[in-house]
Amino acid sequence: MVSREFELRIAEAHIIAKFAGKGYERGAMLADGSIDSRGLALGRIISGSLRASYEATGVKPLAGLHAAAITMSTLAGYAGISGVKSGLVRLLNSTLYRSPSEDSGDLYKALEAVALTEYLKALQDEGVTYSSISMRSLTLGEIFETLSRVDTGFWLNLRDYTKLLEVANAIRGVKSLSEASMKAYLAVLEMLGVKIEGFSIKSLLSADKKLRERGFDGVKLLGGAYAALILYISGEEKPLSIA
Repeated sequence: MVSREFELRIAEAHIIAKFAGKGYERGAMLADGSIDSRGLALGRIISGSLRASYEATGVKPLAGLHAAAITMSTLAGYAGISGVKSGLVRLLNSTLYRSPSEDSGDLYKALEAVALTEYLKALQDEGVTYSSISMRSLTLGEIFETLSRVDTGFWLNLRDYTKLLEVANAIRGVKSLSEASMKAYLAVLEMLGVKIEGFSIKSLLSADKKLRERGFDGVKLLGGAYAALILYISGEEKPLSIA
């Protein structure tokens, strides 16, 4: 990644963190009864993050990373970080699959606004348009199921969540957060059918080439790797070192 794009992605990460914080706050409000599932506004938060990132950087946002980070943060606010992995199915049911169609519409319009045509095409191929979302009362969970075909960050749904659990289980044996992050990325890569032999620049480039041949881009693994990493951390009693 050239230095300029790296700087822009750092700016995007700061924006994601800001909106993930909002998700955490809404999750905590859901937990104490201040709002119900329909008032969670998760789709609006993800949409706001995508739009803010695009406006600040001018580059297409990493949609799956936004969705995964904000959703996981919301679930942590609702159940506490230690309760996310053990209660994942219940939490997804209580949030993504009880969201109003307006949330799904917000996400659809944001994908249009930030020019993520591949994501829109995946939806449209399934007959999902902005107008049909309200007619079919589609939840965020159902939208995530379709978008999971183009970005692993949307594996946070009741059809694909087991992939994230499998990746989380593959992280075991690490001592640091950086090691866990890399192991999560490689496990998602393998989940998509690309096995990497050894860890070197050459092997990573070879794996990236194979991944692109399958119609995926490496940045579309980041959301899945992030979600699996949080699931792993939520199930561990001993915190990982940063280094």
